[in-house]
Amino acid sequence: MERRQYPRVDLVHPAIVSFSGGQQFDCTILNYSQCGLYIQCKGKGLWREGCCAHKSAESLDRIQIKIDTSSNGFHPFSVGAKVAFLSRSGFGVSFLMDEPELLSYLTSIKKQRETPTGQTGGSPDIPSLPAHKLIRTLQRGASLTRDYFSNKFPAFLTRVERDLQNASEAVADSEAERELLDALHAIQRHHESLSQGFLKQLERAFETLKSVPDSAVVRSPAEQSDEMALVARDDFDEWIEVVRVSRMADVDLAAEGVQLERGLACLLRQRINPETNPLSPYFVLWTMKTQLEQLGGGLMAKRIVYEAIRFALIDEFSGLFAEWIGLIKATGIETQSCNPESNSPTPGEVRKQPSAGKRQRRTLFARLSSMVGRQKQTIAGASPAQDAPRVGQQEVMQLLDRIPYSHYLSLGEQIRNHVAQGWGPEVVIEPEVLGRVEATEKLFASIEEDWVIGPAMLDLVHRLRLPFLKQALENPQVIDDPAHPSRRLLDVIGELSLYSGMLAQGRPGAEKIDAQFREIGEAALKGDILETPQLHQRIQSLLDERRRAFEGNRDLAVRSCREDAAQLEAQRSVRRLLEGKFGNQSISNLLDRLLINGWAELLVQTLTAQGEDSNAWRVYLRMLDVLSKLFVDGKELPAIEPAVAEDIVLVLHKGFSVYPVFQEKAAELIQQIEHALNGNTAVQQQLSQSSEQMDEIYLDSLLPESRDQTARSDRQGEHDLWLNQVYQMELDDWLTEHRQKGQARLMNLAWKSSDGEWLVFVDGSGVKSLETNAVRLGQGLQQGLYALLEDKELPLVERAVRSALEKSFEQLRQESDQDRLTGLMNRRALMRELKSMLQLARDEGSHHSLILLDLDKFRIANEVCGIEGGDHLLRKVSGIFRTYLSGDAQLARTGDNEFTILLPQSTVEKGFQVAETQRRAIENFKFSWNGHSINITASLGIVVIDDTSGSPEELMAEAGYACSLAKSEGQNCSRVYQASRRKIERHRELTRSVPLIEEALEGDRLQLYCQLISPLFLAEGEQDHYEILLRIKDENGDLQNPVSFIKAAEEFNRIRSVDRWVVNSFFDWYEKYAERVDRVGLFSVNLSGQSLSDANFMGFVKDRLMKASCPLDRIGFEITETALVKDIEAANRVIDEIKQTGCKFLLDDFGSGYSSFSYLKELKVDYVKIDGVFVKDLLDDESSRAMVKGITEIAQMMGKKVIAEYVESEALMIALQNLQVDFAQGYAVGRPAPLNSLIELGY
Repeated sequence: MERRQYPRVDLVHPAIVSFSGGQQFDCTILNYSQCGLYIQCKGKGLWREGCCAHKSAESLDRIQIKIDTSSNGFHPFSVGAKVAFLSRSGFGVSFLMDEPELLSYLTSIKKQRETPTGQTGGSPDIPSLPAHKLIRTLQRGASLTRDYFSNKFPAFLTRVERDLQNASEAVADSEAERELLDALHAIQRHHESLSQGFLKQLERAFETLKSVPDSAVVRSPAEQSDEMALVARDDFDEWIEVVRVSRMADVDLAAEGVQLERGLACLLRQRINPETNPLSPYFVLWTMKTQLEQLGGGLMAKRIVYEAIRFALIDEFSGLFAEWIGLIKATGIETQSCNPESNSPTPGEVRKQPSAGKRQRRTLFARLSSMVGRQKQTIAGASPAQDAPRVGQQEVMQLLDRIPYSHYLSLGEQIRNHVAQGWGPEVVIEPEVLGRVEATEKLFASIEEDWVIGPAMLDLVHRLRLPFLKQALENPQVIDDPAHPSRRLLDVIGELSLYSGMLAQGRPGAEKIDAQFREIGEAALKGDILETPQLHQRIQSLLDERRRAFEGNRDLAVRSCREDAAQLEAQRSVRRLLEGKFGNQSISNLLDRLLINGWAELLVQTLTAQGEDSNAWRVYLRMLDVLSKLFVDGKELPAIEPAVAEDIVLVLHKGFSVYPVFQEKAAELIQQIEHALNGNTAVQQQLSQSSEQMDEIYLDSLLPESRDQTARSDRQGEHDLWLNQVYQMELDDWLTEHRQKGQARLMNLAWKSSDGEWLVFVDGSGVKSLETNAVRLGQGLQQGLYALLEDKELPLVERAVRSALEKSFEQLRQESDQDRLTGLMNRRALMRELKSMLQLARDEGSHHSLILLDLDKFRIANEVCGIEGGDHLLRKVSGIFRTYLSGDAQLARTGDNEFTILLPQSTVEKGFQVAETQRRAIENFKFSWNGHSINITASLGIVVIDDTSGSPEELMAEAGYACSLAKSEGQNCSRVYQASRRKIERHRELTRSVPLIEEALEGDRLQLYCQLISPLFLAEGEQDHYEILLRIKDENGDLQNPVSFIKAAEEFNRIRSVDRWVVNSFFDWYEKYAERVDRVGLFSVNLSGQSLSDANFMGFVKDRLMKASCPLDRIGFEITETALVKDIEAANRVIDEIKQTGCKFLLDDFGSGYSSFSYLKELKVDYVKIDGVFVKDLLDDESSRAMVKGITEIAQMMGKKVIAEYVESEALMIALQNLQVDFAQGYAVGRPAPLNSLIELGY
């Protein structure tokens, strides 16, 4: 059947699509032509589950499309079609026959929406450029574009030839091979004509842009084609291929592409879309299509050419786009904000789905306000009624002018009080305004708690709250812009605090500084002066003055330290020299007296001041040799020339005059030496007599500071970790010294010795305040006497915001672990503690007990006393449980009337004893409510936790079974789960698993799978990620979930072998197919905790990375929170080493363990995966939503991307996008599939 070639027509129209009579999906038709449709469905998971579920296009021969044709509902069009291409943003369908009814309807809708004749698409707010400026701008842009393609074309042609050659060698069909080789030879023959023809057609497109009047529409390459002859179905399939490739490129260039398209539309005052934009991937591909038509060739070869265009010509468009955007902005058009009217939506307007948008940058105020508001909502529960009367920003600003300064009441409290007094108690403050007020309070509270803010600054900071709040209400960007005067003022105060912390303790200048601070604070309260240059100049002058004083004093301290260090090194050098000459030998009385009376110190002094090359050093040192040879015990003094004797005496006089500390004793010694040299035998014998042994004790006494005080050999155990912190300290680090009465002193590391063993600190004035060795400082850190100042490189405001968010999250985390009714742990927290206790039992062989307690006939109490009375009863009995439990026991409410107790280090006998104590306490409790008296009893089940125990879920089930047994035997009793059968079964199960593990590793029983991790904001340029998963085949070859297999491997210490197989298999696959899956942004490979802590295994990983021939920056290693937190320092060392190769790290299951951002800051991971237990419940559970929100906010502030697991529905995807989560993983995104399926998907 013949058809005419028709251009596609943009039309956004809702539709319901079903595939081969299956599930229906909400979709949108984005454009249509005579030959087919381009359709986009809501959510990747939906359309992939539909159209992608079919293995081939031929099996998908019937698509039903229901279109809302009237207010009465949807009219079905049953369309015979095949899926021609798939992309991440949609799919194209090709009609199998004419569809006149559907096309007629779509055409009529298009006509109804057409802009009336004469109406332009330009925005009335955008001024029209003079013609000469418009033409000059387009000429410059065209020149940039021509240069870009001229430079890129040789690489493109080289790639095309290579890809066609490789494809021809890979195909088995001789006809296909001939087609590919013909295309290769044709391209080789027409290099020049292809290049020139492409550039000329591009130039014509720009010329068309320059000459088109406002009301016209630029024609696409397809519309410009002169050939309107009859064409075959293959032509439409080729168009589909062009669309497929262009859509993939559009995703990668979405942010810049939308901005450029909007800018061009504003510049030209006309509609611009991918077909009329000479810089769009679609336009480039179609232009090349028209050039390829003269060469002939089939669709197989052209697919390869189009892919080569994408990789060689389009992939680096972002640089060209940036240059174009710069040209457009130079005309006065803001490409991000201009909004030309258009009949056809821009790509950004079309994409209304969760996965399509580009999020706006959140301000620090927004983050802080969001967390504070979320925290208050979680605590308080209900929000004010929607119809309650409200006051807004203007009224609050007026109130602030009348609110007096108070050091005790918060601004929020004062504003609420004034609102209630002025407008009535039922009036509430607008949530956004109240959020900024509370965020300001939180910010300043965090600033005041910062260690750098000493007493001298505290009052000033407090006085700045009110004027700063006024700024924040008018401009929430105030704390985001480091150059904003108000933000800069606070940051400068933070810097100034470092150098003023000691002023309040009586240092010179303290009164003057305090007076200046008070004056500035009082002036701030009198009016809005935060932005006045005079205030900033005064604060900056103070900072400059204090910094100069600090640096001057610190330089003096450092100079002194260097001199001391040089002195110490000289002492050690002299000591080594004396050891070399006289070590462990007896020395003469003369030599002993010479050294003790100052000659040793003379050598030290001379070496320090003049160096070992000086003449004085050589002369004084030589004197030791001369005298030691002359005066030997038992030997007569040899004959000495008078001149020589005179020289010796002169040198001695000279030396002791330079070091005159022991002048009298030295003079007496010189006189005796002179007598001896002149022949006095008695004096000779006395001086030659052996006196002392020059050993360590002698040298320690002679040169005490030269004693070796090396601390490194003393390191052991836990203290070793603190000592390492000391050795890792760098110059200019700040240390907090905690003093009495809650005071703290800031100290700056000014100097440390070359071996890191001796450290000197100065205070905020630059005066030496602490000299210590590494061991003592490490002990102080361990005991909490000292603490390193964290985030010192961050400005005060950013540090305060981060601290406030962390504290808010920690509070939310604690609340999310808490049962709101009783205040006990909830089930989620109990399961985490149980998991930890179970791991302890397996690691150490310890025993613990789990008690599950269920109140008998609680339903009757609810019926008699009502819900309120039942709740009161639960609070009462939880108090009883607490009373009868020891301090190390953990208590949780795990059901409506169910409680659970964990007893660490407990035998089953002790567990039973505790259970009976609790049972009797409940039995003796008499509950009364509104005149009703009720007797309460409880049934209890006890189970032991040891190294044979199963999972936490299994333990809870066993305790539940024992509790049910107690109920069935009359209630009000305790029963112990008999674990003997469990032990036998578990031992048998694990024993059977050992040969299965070996067989799976050695045979072909393991297979790699992968699961999509999709970016929730495609317009930001993120690519799809995939997690590498493991599957195991059973004896029938069927794939099984590997949970029990991995559990057995961990139990029998074989998990490293499993991890090694996964790493090797993945790298083998990736090295083979890297070029075919280069659109995947990251592959994440799971590593167990055992592997991470094994130096040999990590050595194997590093070796594999060093030899890899694939892009390492697209490989990540996924590790669990519990594996890392055991030894953060060791984990960081491993992460550091691996990341040096370019690899990334992902922290899995964050939130399931003892989540703390104090250690998240320390871990050098790139991605944080939120535990699915919070994600799956966030639509219904406010605390889960708050946790997801908190983790996202803090992790992103730390520069880490956030991934949500267990995303099982479209609603969850939307909620996660609203919470600003970066990536989603789960069945709503994509199900696990064989790793090789990525090759088939065309990544």
